[in-house]
Amino acid sequence: MFSLFLYPNTCYVVQQDTKQVLLQGILKDDLYIFPNLKSCSNYFANSLSFIGDNATINLWHQRFGHCHFKSLKHILSSCNIFVKPELSFCVACACAKCPQFPYPTTSTTYTAPLQLIYIDAWGPAPVLASNGTRYFVSFLDAYTRFTWIYALHTKFEVSNAFKKIKFLVENQTGHKICNLQTDNAREVLASTPFLHQHDIHHRLTCPYTHQQNG
Repeated sequence: MFSLFLYPNTCYVVQQDTKQVLLQGILKDDLYIFPNLKSCSNYFANSLSFIGDNATINLWHQRFGHCHFKSLKHILSSCNIFVKPELSFCVACACAKCPQFPYPTTSTTYTAPLQLIYIDAWGPAPVLASNGTRYFVSFLDAYTRFTWIYALHTKFEVSNAFKKIKFLVENQTGHKICNLQTDNAREVLASTPFLHQHDIHHRLTCPYTHQQNG
């Protein structure tokens, strides 16, 4: 086992049982470097090989602070340590890289079509469609998961697209749209007077939670 002692301008790697100084480093450009590392490489290689006889690649991954697999492979090969390169899924790495925890599955259920419609607009696309449109809007029914998609020239055509699809889907299904859920995009909010006129409740997702929108 080794101990690392850090000082303002130097650092030392000391063997714990014998108190022997194995490496002495210096501070350079705010980093500690070991100029004589190569001269001790065989000693460290033998020591690492001894403690790595029964170690798996996952254990080495944890010992080196969950470093990247390519870097870990380079470190082990430089110390003449050979293990099977079969790195399983690391839960700690996945949790550390997630910006937020997963959303729980909703317990709300719907019993008929058009009880809730999700609206989501996207664009502009980097390439024009054959009809010259750059945007599209999707209407997703929460009950059937059926989706209608309209191509748009500008994002401000979302309100008109919703008015068209409202009469279409209500005639086809025999049901009335009860609730509408969108994000806080202003182009969708432009249809608010139309929603009030037809008694459609408009729900908004929480900011920065696109997972709520269908």
